[in-house]
Amino acid sequence: MKNVSKGTMKLVLDGKTYVYDNIDWEKSRVKYDDDISLSLVQERMPQLKFRFPDVKESLTAQNNFKLPDIHRGKLPISINFILYLKEEGKSREAWTFRTGELEAHLKNDRLQMSFEGVGGPSLDATKIYPISGSINIQL
Repeated sequence: MKNVSKGTMKLVLDGKTYVYDNIDWEKSRVKYDDDISLSLVQERMPQLKFRFPDVKESLTAQNNFKLPDIHRGKLPISINFILYLKEEGKSREAWTFRTGELEAHLKNDRLQMSFEGVGGPSLDATKIYPISGSINIQL
């Protein structure tokens, strides 16, 4: 049963669009205190791993961030993906969002976020692909 009221996500990874409207909330993790930590899982889709430290303090001061955001002086915001591959010998590959922009809004424990930039396989920095997406999730 689809539960889109809890959250949805759209991801465009190297020209391929994924619409997450049937997130598996049993396998996904949403942690929200001073930090936001998300792991969103939907069958046959890349898994998202997102970490936003000191979210309340950060979003009080601003809504737009450049990644990597090491200039904040705290743990960086991170966006990573686990892709499921059909290549022989490989079943999963980790990807990292390397550089780009992120816009985030937090209101009534609902996170609305969009990101756009580039990234690629975590173990091969020479491969760069366009990555963009949006998340609307109840925390």
